[in-house]
Amino acid sequence: MKNILTEIKNDCLNAYGSFKNPDFSFVEKTYKKKLYSEIIKELNQHFKMEENTDINDDVCFSYSITKGDLTWLMQISMIGKYALLINSKEKTTEEYSPETEKEYEKIIKNLLNKNGIKILEKKILEQDLGYTGDFWEMGNVYNFLFSDTDFLPWGDQSLQNSI
Repeated sequence: MKNILTEIKNDCLNAYGSFKNPDFSFVEKTYKKKLYSEIIKELNQHFKMEENTDINDDVCFSYSITKGDLTWLMQISMIGKYALLINSKEKTTEEYSPETEKEYEKIIKNLLNKNGIKILEKKILEQDLGYTGDFWEMGNVYNFLFSDTDFLPWGDQSLQNSI
């Protein structure tokens, strides 16, 4: 885990320029480039995609991905080739079996992996990078790579607000 955290810190420093006085100008420029449009285009062939990116708080491209009653939150960082993928546990019908659900999720994961994007686990995203202050309320990996929010999106209440 130490190697991935070192890689993340280096990517953050390259993007922000500084942890004490970060430059967020890259966010709007990166957003306009639509770096991952080919991935989104391919996912659109299988799923309903809705973009939820908020360039005021996010340093990622954020999407709700839906197939029937299944919904995922996918965020791809603007800092480096990192992603977050969360499956919403809310299902209103028995339309899909766990096997079908895994099959759909596999499409998303394979596409991200094929494009060199690392899907980070919760235990990595919760790691403290040791920097807080005027720009980050919490100093965890999630805040630096995806969004400066007061909550982590895999909590019960926050997941409902994110999707």
